[in-house]
Amino acid sequence: MGRTGNEKDRSIFRVLLLLNIAKAPPYIHDGSVAAPKKATDIMARGQLGKVLGDSALNELVASKEAQAGPAPKNFRLPKGIPFELLEDTKL
Repeated sequence: MGRTGNEKDRSIFRVLLLLNIAKAPPYIHDGSVAAPKKATDIMARGQLGKVLGDSALNELVASKEAQAGPAPKNFRLPKGIPFELLEDTKL
């Protein structure tokens, strides 16, 4: 509700664009984490209540790194939503 002032928007959150997420530090809401592996560990502990081993953390980070590259040619930003893209993501 905060940004729009509409009660119907309470608990509605904008999903981050994952394209190039591994190249977009800092992480966590306050920008306190620079490494994708550390951010993944923090999120697994906080959101899932799980301590992941190095192998699982490395696989998750590798999946984020695999989402790197230019935006698809047919990709368009939704109207009215203030997205910010990385400089190297050309539309």
